[in-house]
Amino acid sequence: KAKTAPSTGKDQTDSLKRFHKLADEILVQSTQDALFIQRPVWRDRALVSISTNAAGSQQYRRALEITRLIPQPEVRTDALVKIAELQARGNRQAEATATYEEAARAVASIPLDDPRAVLTGVLIDNLITVGRFEDARKCTILYPDNARRYIALGAIAESQGRRGQSQSAMAWIDSEIP
Repeated sequence: KAKTAPSTGKDQTDSLKRFHKLADEILVQSTQDALFIQRPVWRDRALVSISTNAAGSQQYRRALEITRLIPQPEVRTDALVKIAELQARGNRQAEATATYEEAARAVASIPLDDPRAVLTGVLIDNLITVGRFEDARKCTILYPDNARRYIALGAIAESQGRRGQSQSAMAWIDSEIP
């Protein structure tokens, strides 16, 4: 058998760079292909899928670029929440915060109360899931009515209690809830 020379760190770095470049090219080409889809619903769902896959491979910048091509705030919110969750779970808290803020702005831009309320719930549930309780409380202002706001605040407090943060929940309840 012929022996092959062991690869050097430079070889591995070059291979990794080529791999990342190829992955990015695939995302760009997929995005261009998706933009040719005539039906807005399918085009936007394809863009959500592509951006979510980009975020899943830790290409967050590209994921956000793709997401920002989605014109409908309802669909864009879906992609932003998925990206933010992946960032939060990937210990990229500052980036997750910025993406969650962008998702909240997208929700706020939805003109109809019912879709805005549904997506507010999705956003808050996701924030609870990743343990961002203060951000979840702030997002309750996106609800069009107090009844849903109070239900969400109760869910946030309950989730905090289940995670051993009941003292924190009681403190904000005492200071903020009328």
